[in-house]
Amino acid sequence: MAVTLGSRNVGDIIKIRENGVPVDFLIVHKGLPPSYYDGSCNGIWVLRKNVHSRFAGSAQIPNYPLSEIAAWLENTYYNMFDAAVRAGIRYVKIPYKYVSGKSITVATGAVGAAVHCFLLAAAETAASKEENFNSVLQYFQGCTTNGEVKRIAYDAGGTAQKWYLRSMSDSTTSPGYIRVVEENGQSYRLEGEIQEKRHIRPAMILDPDMLIDDSGTVTVNTAPSTPDSISVPGSIRGGSTITVSWSGSSDAQGNLEGYRLERSVNGGAWTLIYQGGGTSTANNVAYGTGSVAYRVKAYDS
Repeated sequence: MAVTLGSRNVGDIIKIRENGVPVDFLIVHKGLPPSYYDGSCNGIWVLRKNVHSRFAGSAQIPNYPLSEIAAWLENTYYNMFDAAVRAGIRYVKIPYKYVSGKSITVATGAVGAAVHCFLLAAAETAASKEENFNSVLQYFQGCTTNGEVKRIAYDAGGTAQKWYLRSMSDSTTSPGYIRVVEENGQSYRLEGEIQEKRHIRPAMILDPDMLIDDSGTVTVNTAPSTPDSISVPGSIRGGSTITVSWSGSSDAQGNLEGYRLERSVNGGAWTLIYQGGGTSTANNVAYGTGSVAYRVKAYDS
């Protein structure tokens, strides 16, 4: 039985398929973080549990939307998901800092970076207080700027690795410094021109109405099948009660809820006369009715 993603809790692990392979993600926030965030960020925030690819420091230039990492996430990584899952990944505007000359500017709200997949910021993980937008995601609330187990991430072999944040230093004299999470979960500043590679942990904001099946895998809800037939007497006497019946529907996610039967009298508007789990109902046809028509559709939870 599938349930909605919105019914799961912060800290839960879900699975999303990358190139067909299930990968663990952590739910790190539900809803819209306070302040600084565009309304598009209102959803289920998920973070890859383990690290992914490695990039050199210079790939993270002091303007996140123009960085090599951001481009890779928005193109190569985003297309690792099938079309149905991509449809549930929100296109959002996230806050970030950038350098213009010797000045540092914070882009928030509607002028944030427009992305599907992104890196978390230091402030969102409670790894630094020099972000200029202090919105700690729910999963990281209570963490300090010291080593924190909640920020530790591993590679496929189970070894803890350093991973990039999308944050840069507040220093106007060294604007190329960016933030990295160390193997023990503590954050430090890494000069952007250093070529030593670090890993990334992709994050996304998902639609709360996406589904999670019994294995914890994210799926996309589809509509139930249309009832194949509906049965109505060919001749109806005014003032009588008739039985209208229809065939049952199926639902790929197993969450078929019921049926809605509507009626049109004398070619007028359609009105709901039955809603429920049955496949038949009685209906009274008033005296003086010239014609009556019925239609039915299935719905899921």
